[in-house]
Amino acid sequence: MSYTARNRDRHRLAVSAVTGVITVGSLTSIGWLTGAAADDFEQEQAEKEARAAQELAEYNAALARSQRPTALRERPTRTRVTTRYVTAGGAINAVGAGGTVTSSSPSGGSSGPSASGSSGGSSGPAPAPPPPPPPPSSGS
Repeated sequence: MSYTARNRDRHRLAVSAVTGVITVGSLTSIGWLTGAAADDFEQEQAEKEARAAQELAEYNAALARSQRPTALRERPTRTRVTTRYVTAGGAINAVGAGGTVTSSSPSGGSSGPSASGSSGGSSGPAPAPPPPPPPPSSGS
């Protein structure tokens, strides 16, 4: 049996027809599955909403049962203003005029370089300490 142009055309037509039928079947099944999934999702959402509405109704009923009737009353109010004046008379370590520091605790003797309690009258910050000595050489 020889392969002719007529056989070739029939074969191409059969392959095209089978391909078309498979394509239509695939699209139809995909559409059906998508619709079924959407319907299932909508049913789940409706059940959730119904459950939430039921729980809200139960909560509101329980809340209404537990509340006692209340009436708002206008209550009298008073405004109270307190003025306090603060002075440094009783402070233990108060800074006095002229930059001196006074202390009310008795000091038996001189316990350090600042025993007099005076700032020394210096007009600026203390000088910086001298730089450290250079490291000893290893002697190689």
